[in-house]
Amino acid sequence: MLNQTLANKYRPQNFSKLRGQDVLVKILSNAIKTKNIANAYIVTGIRGIGKTTTARIIAKTINCTNLSIENSTPIPCDECKNCVSINEFNHPDVLEIDAASKTGVNDVREIIESAKYKAILGNYKIYIIDEVHMLSNSAFNALLKTLEEPPENVLFIFATTEVQKIPATILSRCQRFDLLRLSSQQISDHLEDISNKEGIKYTKEGLHLIAKFSEGSVRDSLSLLETLNIYKDKEQEITNILVNEVLGVPKLESVYEMLSNIIDGETESAISITNAMYINGIDIMLILEEMLHACNKLSKALSIKDFLEKSQLFDYEKTLIKNIKDKADLISITNIWKLLFNGLEEIKNSNHPLNVFEMIVIRSCYLANLPSQESIIKKLTSEIQISASTTKITTSKTLDSFKDVTNLFYNKKELVIYKYLIENLKIITYKHGEIKGKSLSSIPENFVHTVINFLNSWTESKWSFQLSNDLDLGNAQKTLQEQELEKINSNEIVKSIYKNYPGSEIKNIVKTK
Repeated sequence: MLNQTLANKYRPQNFSKLRGQDVLVKILSNAIKTKNIANAYIVTGIRGIGKTTTARIIAKTINCTNLSIENSTPIPCDECKNCVSINEFNHPDVLEIDAASKTGVNDVREIIESAKYKAILGNYKIYIIDEVHMLSNSAFNALLKTLEEPPENVLFIFATTEVQKIPATILSRCQRFDLLRLSSQQISDHLEDISNKEGIKYTKEGLHLIAKFSEGSVRDSLSLLETLNIYKDKEQEITNILVNEVLGVPKLESVYEMLSNIIDGETESAISITNAMYINGIDIMLILEEMLHACNKLSKALSIKDFLEKSQLFDYEKTLIKNIKDKADLISITNIWKLLFNGLEEIKNSNHPLNVFEMIVIRSCYLANLPSQESIIKKLTSEIQISASTTKITTSKTLDSFKDVTNLFYNKKELVIYKYLIENLKIITYKHGEIKGKSLSSIPENFVHTVINFLNSWTESKWSFQLSNDLDLGNAQKTLQEQELEKINSNEIVKSIYKNYPGSEIKNIVKTK
């Protein structure tokens, strides 16, 4: 004996029962109450979100002869001839057409011809065309004129999962409604309500997991609930363990435990969890995808204030994230995410996905053990003095070195000249009152004269400054910038950075107070 599925048994019968579509309900309710109904509606959204259900509710509501208003929402009576016929799918004026099997222009011409005749039983003749994007171009073209100027009291309602495939000429003639995905919490609440009515025993964690894997589709969630109810023993509860067993998906506890092991660099424990899940029949790609989701949520918890409190994650997953949040840092998690994401393609192209995933886990554990860039930089700045950043302010009027000259310009806030001197000037000879050097770039107009005037004024000495692009370098020194970079690059901590982060490079030195 065939039983009615839960998806059909609990299909919404009016707008007040339609979950998560408040905008659509308000617009259509106002349109029906004011008799301002459009010629054509198009309803789009993911599978199982309620597209055909919405179309049937519209058809029933506008044809009901005993309509009532509850909380500003029109409610069909479900008792008049129109309501009963529509509920039993035999109403002569409400025709449902599957565009996947009737794609041709001749099928559309039949619709157009029949639309010329008045409604027999209801106020409106309604054509519900499901998966309308499957119609051919010729069929769409045949519909254009009828949609533009339809016969009186004829309404077209199109449903589709791929609205982008519908010609713009059709879309422009319809009022469009995009059905929103339901949140996991909304679906979980819906499942809880139905389970109570059906006497299905459950745990909230089990329903939460069903809601998560239904990906916003109410129909999918009810199908999963029904499957699990048939699978379990009569007195057994639907738990998250049971859901994992039936669906073949990794347990969240195992996913976050593996991520915790990776953060701690515990390679053996992380590999052990991987093998345990694989032995239990869980697909490697599913494990990897769940790890990516976990990294994403942990990263948001680390970077967004009050993310966990404001998010719609279930309480037990929030707890799992909180347990590892304090020992994680954003840079390491981001790097782990990159390794896992790149692993998607590696696994797809491999005949040995387990081996590939184990190597990804090993690399991730190693990466997590490397010191963070932030900690290295802090250690570097505490152990090395960069003269370009820490040179004492020159107070003496005698400048013993060219570095004293540049520091004087920096302290006097002549930063353009300071930058040019340290980056472009190679000194050939220097003594107080005399500078001779070669410029590595074109010399700004009046630059030499300006430098001499400043030095004469600040030091109360007579200065000469010979600067050219053509001077023989001879024993010329490197620029001050090059000297500082050499000093930094020879430091053992900096060498460690280059080793641990291949491709790293110090591009510039910024002088600070």
